[in-house]
Amino acid sequence: ERNWQRFSFILDQYQEQPHLIDSHLDGLLTKIINIIREEGLDYEVKHVAFCCLYFILKVRGFKVVARHLPHETADLEPLLHYWENQDPGVQLKWETHNGLLLWLSIVVKIPFHLQRFDTSTSEPIMERILNVCKKYLAGTTKALDMAFYVSAIYLTRPDVKDSYLPGFINWAHEVLTKDSAQFKEGVLSTLAGVFKHGQREQMMEHAHAVL
Repeated sequence: ERNWQRFSFILDQYQEQPHLIDSHLDGLLTKIINIIREEGLDYEVKHVAFCCLYFILKVRGFKVVARHLPHETADLEPLLHYWENQDPGVQLKWETHNGLLLWLSIVVKIPFHLQRFDTSTSEPIMERILNVCKKYLAGTTKALDMAFYVSAIYLTRPDVKDSYLPGFINWAHEVLTKDSAQFKEGVLSTLAGVFKHGQREQMMEHAHAVL
């Protein structure tokens, strides 16, 4: 806890000139990511690492930090497994949720068809990611905005868009007719993000279903 307090105090000094930490971002993020990647490490220790990541995001902004996060294919399965075992309704862990979502938004941009990562013993990885996205859209933590973002990025992948976007839109219609106002906000924000990040020509075929 003392180390975390010192870390947050030091970074807080850069709030007015956040660009000054840019030369240190790679080193800071490498140390944090190595802790998160380490198998067998206590979840509480990893949560502290995610808290440090969040404070860096707070100071420098998620778009800048995202450019420095790893996008290795080897991270996809363990990251998804970690993500699946989180409870999006647990407010005390929202920094972990936020960091996982941001990192996943980078990893899901890998330029390979996601079916390449499927195994015969598990659910297709594209469905696993989509199911977790849906789960987080129903959450109530401060990580909800990041859930909108990663869901929109994921659903506009060419392989995902063709196979899963129509089904997501149908699911969204069901949510909008019967679920809570906050859940509806999450779904609508995701649909807005899909049309923002997707290519106009490709999104036109889905416009009527949304309207």
